[in-house]
Amino acid sequence: MGKASRRKGVRTGVVFDGAVEGELDVMIELARERLPVSVEALEEFRDLHGGMNRSEVAARYSYSFSVARAAGEVVGFALSVPLTIPGHDTAARDAGNLRFLAVSPQCAGRSIGEGLLRHAASRRKALGARVVIANIPARALSLYERSGWTVLPPERGYAWQAPDGLLLAEYAAGGPPFVHLAYKQLGTLAYSFTFDHINAPPIGRASAALMMGNYEGNVDESKLSVLARQQLAVVAGEIEKSR
Repeated sequence: MGKASRRKGVRTGVVFDGAVEGELDVMIELARERLPVSVEALEEFRDLHGGMNRSEVAARYSYSFSVARAAGEVVGFALSVPLTIPGHDTAARDAGNLRFLAVSPQCAGRSIGEGLLRHAASRRKALGARVVIANIPARALSLYERSGWTVLPPERGYAWQAPDGLLLAEYAAGGPPFVHLAYKQLGTLAYSFTFDHINAPPIGRASAALMMGNYEGNVDESKLSVLARQQLAVVAGEIEKSR
């Protein structure tokens, strides 16, 4: 547990930490009340991995549960995972996806949401992430902004490239109520920008925006990795074929 989490615990009586064996069922019950959309995924995770040692699962899948405890009871949780790369068999270890965040209504006004966001981001950074993203509803905008996240309008997506990494991109594709994409940079990025997604595949729109920026002389090509250059070449080839 980091220093920030300990300070928060002293002030509010809430402790932020990683989940321990047996707390997943408690989180599922909390999700039924506060975040029903997450219940199926949490139950699937429990059914698939419930008999495995949690540290083994974490090492294999790089998932991370953050929990808030008051008087020893779980009153909130957040789940983050590596970002899935469309078309690839592996996840992006340098990018995290905050899947779920839920807080007990009995604990409103105790800054638990902010504490969970800080703890989840810290754990993702420790696992190698340079950026973490989340699909969020409009009612959560102020929570994420207070916690140092950047929240984009519904029509905007975010693209980034870690040094020597792939060009990655995402936008809020979860549908209502998750109409905004929020992101928080955790480490050094070689390149990042926002773009209009217009309901097209995010990496395609991001690549097109980057190529247009290059054409207009607004892109520093020295920052693009070899992998990113290869991606752009593939997209350019597909565009040429479609003409």
